[in-house]
Amino acid sequence: MDKKDTAHAKKKPAKTEKKPNKLAPLIEQIRSTGRYYLSIPIVPYFVFLALAILLNFLMELEVFPFFIRIYCGLILFIIAGAIYYLSWKTIRKYVEAVNILEVQPPLVLFEGMFRYSRNPVFIAGLFAFAGLCVLINNAWGILLIPFLVFTLNTFAFPPREYLMREEYGESYQDYAQKVGRWL
Repeated sequence: MDKKDTAHAKKKPAKTEKKPNKLAPLIEQIRSTGRYYLSIPIVPYFVFLALAILLNFLMELEVFPFFIRIYCGLILFIIAGAIYYLSWKTIRKYVEAVNILEVQPPLVLFEGMFRYSRNPVFIAGLFAFAGLCVLINNAWGILLIPFLVFTLNTFAFPPREYLMREEYGESYQDYAQKVGRWL
């Protein structure tokens, strides 16, 4: 046997590495294109809140009486908190991650709030956004909600849904057909 045959005969044993996180390449791609802020769910809400405050500064649009501001604003916040809590309770049942960008569920979740919406955390964000706008008496924020929803539907959800389709295939397709993006 010459050296070439010996080199081929001695193959290194395959290392058992843990499965790479499929979110990492997409997150890097989103960050490299400058659109990574939309992969963090809270950023679009803050951008639209800042816009609402700026619009209210330029042209005041305060229409909510005090008692409506307090009661309705707090009710919206309580609804947001409940949805968020129930969503994360379901996620934490299966995933031991702290950072939402690191989460890679081992399966498509059909439990808890995920039975009703594919994106319950975003719904909680909308309730919190509306509640804050009502509490600070900023009607511009309420008027901007359709544009916020459009932004999320156009820029935030498609990459997430692509990843889920790539990772879970037919299981996610079935889930997407049964459960709406919002409700």
